[in-house]
Amino acid sequence: GTAPAGPATQVPENPADRRSLDDAVQLGRVRGTCEEIPAIALVAAVMSVFAAWALSSKGALDWVFMWLAAQLGVVALRLYLALLCKARLSGTIPARRWAMGFNGLITLAGVLWAYVPIALGRIDGLEGVVVVGFVVAIPVFGMLSHRYLAAGAIGLALGFLGTYSVYLVVFSDVPGHLELATGCAVYALAISLVSLRIQKASVALLAAQYRSERVIEELQRTKAMADSASRAKTEFLANVSHELRTPLTVVLGMTQLLGLTSLDSEQRESVDMIERSGESLLALINQLLDLSRSDAERIDGASAEFDVRATVAAIRLQLAQNVHAKGLEFAVRVADAVPQRLRGDEARLRQVLRYLCDNAIKFTTSGRIELAVDPANEPALGDKIVLRFSVSDTGIGMDRNALAGAFEPFFQADGSAARRYGGTGLGLAISQRLVRLMGGALSVHSEPGKGSVFSFTGAFFNCARAASSAPAPEVGSRPSLPHGLSARALLVEDDPVNALVSSSMLSQIVDTV
Repeated sequence: GTAPAGPATQVPENPADRRSLDDAVQLGRVRGTCEEIPAIALVAAVMSVFAAWALSSKGALDWVFMWLAAQLGVVALRLYLALLCKARLSGTIPARRWAMGFNGLITLAGVLWAYVPIALGRIDGLEGVVVVGFVVAIPVFGMLSHRYLAAGAIGLALGFLGTYSVYLVVFSDVPGHLELATGCAVYALAISLVSLRIQKASVALLAAQYRSERVIEELQRTKAMADSASRAKTEFLANVSHELRTPLTVVLGMTQLLGLTSLDSEQRESVDMIERSGESLLALINQLLDLSRSDAERIDGASAEFDVRATVAAIRLQLAQNVHAKGLEFAVRVADAVPQRLRGDEARLRQVLRYLCDNAIKFTTSGRIELAVDPANEPALGDKIVLRFSVSDTGIGMDRNALAGAFEPFFQADGSAARRYGGTGLGLAISQRLVRLMGGALSVHSEPGKGSVFSFTGAFFNCARAASSAPAPEVGSRPSLPHGLSARALLVEDDPVNALVSSSMLSQIVDTV
């Protein structure tokens, strides 16, 4: 048989941390007592003067004045200890030794307070009521005013009630003195137990407070370390991406130049494969850099005036070759109600639309892709107009499980999708973060086998200007000079390899580089 399961094993607390916490709690108890002493001392002084005035009617003024001087002296010493402790509470003063001295003064004060009922003498009639009330009030006051130091409250109660009880048993012969002495002893025990409970609750509260402060400090340190690590990661990726992109750009440029030379079919196929692989690697590097920047919210954005129709037309032009290679239809639709000229962050908008369109092309094997821009069904924000951008396709679509993780970095619905369609699963994650930085939210509606629709909204300033007279670029256009004209280009480049590639490519367009 198997042994019965025991209680869950708990990780033992570090003894050093335990001692540190105990020291902090002890110091906190002393600090709390020091903060309360001035008010307590004032009340004790007022009560002492009032008691001396009440005792003055009994005669023996010399004894009354001596008692008052002693009582005020004890109050002054307690106040001095509190002020000294406040001035040196940074740990240079021993908390436990200070507490012992302070508790001794409290006990002495209790012994002095016992003089009041002793001097009143009688315990019957009106004076008896005053004596009983005094006997009850002094320990309660000590208990409530020394919640962090139960020893002080117990010392006050024992000093006061113990002295008075001894007097009743040994020296008093008034009726009921033994019963009152017994009641004082029981009352002192009750006060001691309640004081210990109050101190236990106060110490537990202090310990919880210090633990919370330590947890907060640890969380702040952890957050600072995480922020530092994130910044280091961002800087590392930025540096690495730059170092990778520079030689990769050279490789792509030289590959393109090689493609312009006389090659047989096998050689041209190899060159095309090198170019496609290099472009895929460059796209991956750019995505990793965008992801890192979006994590740190460091993607620079600039507001500028732009033509939204020209923007979507340029995206269609950039993707024309990929769309044509897969035999897809790529439609662009901009509603008539959309202004021609807007002001906003065109770079982020273009990047998001490019990612969404790339994603649609990747997962669509046949059918149609549409990029649409419409006014959103939302109220205008002052001079801004809210537009809804959507990219729809007739691709493979996504089920609920895939939708749940669609915007997570490196997410793929399954391993076969990554092998069949390629990609890293970064495009949608970057798009969502870019849209969030623009103040919007990216949403998706998809059904397996029917396609997907990605949409988001953005607010832009309506420039209210006439449409640009410049025609949108045509698909398949190439940069060239007007017939009969020649030109020279000045190229400044610090890298010899880049200079060679750039000059070779420029020489295809201009006469002299």
